[in-house]
This record gives sequence, structure tokens and C-alpha cells, in this order.
Amino acid sequence: MSPLRVPSAPRPLVCRWDLDKTYLQSEFDSLRQLLRTAFERAEDKVDVPGVAELIKAIKKAAVRHGRTALVYFISASPPQIVQWFAEECNNVTHKHMKIWPDRFIGIASLPQVAGEPVTLAVKELERCVTELGFKGALLNPDPYENGAIDPPAMGDRYWYPL
Repeated sequence: MSPLRVPSAPRPLVCRWDLDKTYLQSEFDSLRQLLRTAFERAEDKVDVPGVAELIKAIKKAAVRHGRTALVYFISASPPQIVQWFAEECNNVTHKHMKIWPDRFIGIASLPQVAGEPVTLAVKELERCVTELGFKGALLNPDPYENGAIDPPAMGDRYWYPL
């Protein structure tokens, strides 16, 4: 007589959509590829009309097949993702500082986005210095990443808030 087998629960169907209702690639070979989506130009995104109806249909289809549909909404808007990513990197650095205080000092990652004011980075710099005890910051002198627009020169007023 064969042993009784307990059927395993079906795996959930996972879908990810960004908030500006454009398709966001969901297959990545590396974290770097995922992060690149945050810097896609608007004209490189693929418009997908009818997103709300599609999400409802995905959920109904999953239920019909005895599965759960997990739909995650993320924003591919660079300022929000870059801000979040910098904060999380700094939080991880702070944890390492607490674990190994004789080995690590905090150098803040600053959220810098091409075309956005550098003042976005000031709040995170202040948090890192006053709350986390960091001693410095990493400044990207080219937030445009060698794009079509030249960044402000390091002596430009753009950088003064930092």
C-alpha cells in the first residue's frame, strides 16, 4: 500500500505592475538589471491600456484554477526608487557599524537622480549624520550617468545645498 500524499498548495501567481500603468519587465538575471528599470526613459516604456481590467481578470482566473493571485504595485519613478534604495543601503551600513564598530564607519549613499534637484539628497545626508552617526557621504558627480545631458560642474550652484 502506498503512503498517503498530502497535496501541496498551488503556488501563487505573482504579478508586478508599476504605478504609472506601464509594463515593467519581471524577468531579471541580476539585481543590476532590476535596478536599471528605475532609470528607463518614459519613451522606452511600453504602454499597456486597460491595466485595471487586466488585473481583475488575472485575479478571477487564478481563483478559477484554485490559485492565489498576488499583484504587487511598484513605481518605476526614479526619485522614489532611488530614495528608497539609498535609505535601505544606509540602514544596512548602519547595522554593520553596530555589529562591528571597530571595522566600519558610515559613508552615506545619497539619492541622486538626473534632472532632479540635489536637495533630495540633503534630507538623507542629514539623517545619516545626525541619526546614524555616519562620517561622510558618497557624491556622484554625474547623476546623468554619461547621458545626453551634461551634469552641472562641481563648482556650480546646483551642488551648494550639499
